[in-house]
Amino acid sequence: MTAVMFVASPAQARSELDSYLARRSAIGTTIAQLRERRIETAVDLRLAIGRATKRLYDMPRTAAANRLRFRHVRSILVHERRALSRRLRRAGRVAEHRVSAPRDRRRSIDEWISTWGVFLHCPIGGWHSISENFGITVRLPGVPVHRHMGNDILAAAGTPIVAPFDGYASASSSELGGLEVRVEGSAGYVYNAHLASYGALGQVRAAP
Repeated sequence: MTAVMFVASPAQARSELDSYLARRSAIGTTIAQLRERRIETAVDLRLAIGRATKRLYDMPRTAAANRLRFRHVRSILVHERRALSRRLRRAGRVAEHRVSAPRDRRRSIDEWISTWGVFLHCPIGGWHSISENFGITVRLPGVPVHRHMGNDILAAAGTPIVAPFDGYASASSSELGGLEVRVEGSAGYVYNAHLASYGALGQVRAAP
């Protein structure tokens, strides 16, 4: 049997993860709205450019008396089309700037989820069963009454223990836990007890 104890309640971890996922979803919605607004602005400006271009090429050019007026109006329309093109480019830059901040926040949340919010791997490298018994009061013969500070993960004898995150694996033993290994890293630690034998100790890395 293998028992793995976590330093935080899975319910608490799930609640925090759900909060981050909700924030990520909201940011995704904001990004989608900003990009949709950018597309709508681009369409409006391109339509305006098209109208200005059509007015330019639809102008009568045959009457000699209207040549001066034609050149004047043509100059105005060319200027209008250029101004609209500049607005289109500027609108694209503004939209991209507005998207960049929520996109960076979403990337930060992704990094938190992948390196801090959850284990990179389950500590058990095989079939297992998790007992949701964090926080219960333990009353066993010959054992002081105490609050259970983790969840037990049960697996068949000989099932390998793997590092759920990068850290340092150290061995110990006790009357209650038998052979024990604790993996400690920047995200906390896991405590593995009731082991059949020791594997690799020292600096360990989560499998890719």
